[in-house]
Amino acid sequence: KILESCLKILELIGPRLYSCCNCRNHVSLHDDIISKAFQGRNGRAFLFSHAMNIVIGPKEDRHLMTGLHTVADIYCADCHEVFGWKYERAYEATQKYKEGKFILEKSKIVLYILLNIGRDCTCIFATLISLYMDISFNGLMCNLFKHARKLILCTTKKKFSVVVN
Repeated sequence: KILESCLKILELIGPRLYSCCNCRNHVSLHDDIISKAFQGRNGRAFLFSHAMNIVIGPKEDRHLMTGLHTVADIYCADCHEVFGWKYERAYEATQKYKEGKFILEKSKIVLYILLNIGRDCTCIFATLISLYMDISFNGLMCNLFKHARKLILCTTKKKFSVVVN
């Protein structure tokens, strides 16, 4: 029964998108994450292979923790929030894999998970969220989910919210 529930859960999960923390402009896909073990200006950062809906600033040389790199700051195309930078050139051979990749600071982006659910998926959805986010739902929330056709899960830092459509 658990395996059957897990298979149903996998069918429900739609695209996982990262968006601007200010304006919710989509900036990258979860599948484009190369590494979550990077450091930005203001804390943890992710290395992405692609980014969208961004503006790339002028190139400049910076001494980062891993050596000298030519980078360009990247901004949200809508609200101009600074997300991080794009690696244009790495001067050390061991760092060449970063060229053309994007650093997005975790504090500047929000993860959206789109779930397409029906009335018969309430228990499965509650199970998914409680396992994924280590939280539990009361009866009121489960009743709300019964009437939803699409849910958007939004996580940022340690906060969690659900948008019901």
